[in-house]
Amino acid sequence: MGQKLADCWKHNKPIRLLDADADAESIELIYELIQLYSDEPITREELESQTLTVVNEYRPQKGYLNFYNEPSPKQILADLTSKMKAKENILILSSSQKIRSADGTINLEKKAI
Repeated sequence: MGQKLADCWKHNKPIRLLDADADAESIELIYELIQLYSDEPITREELESQTLTVVNEYRPQKGYLNFYNEPSPKQILADLTSKMKAKENILILSSSQKIRSADGTINLEKKAI
């Protein structure tokens, strides 16, 4: 990995690293790998001046979770249909996707349109 990073740096190719748990130590490790495997000396300032770090600070908003414990899907479908017509954002987890299933995801999607 270090050699690939150094080659990208040498040939001015972008290096894109994605890490959900990235921190200062992760970035420091990348800098050290590039310096270690490079043919020419690279200063820390050179590396830092060419680095762009994007931090994702998105935090999803909490929503409502409804559980239905009913033998018939009629109430569920009524609730879903009203929410879809109101253009509410909903997440439906359904194991039925076949077109002939009246309560499957394909037909639920058709009701939303």
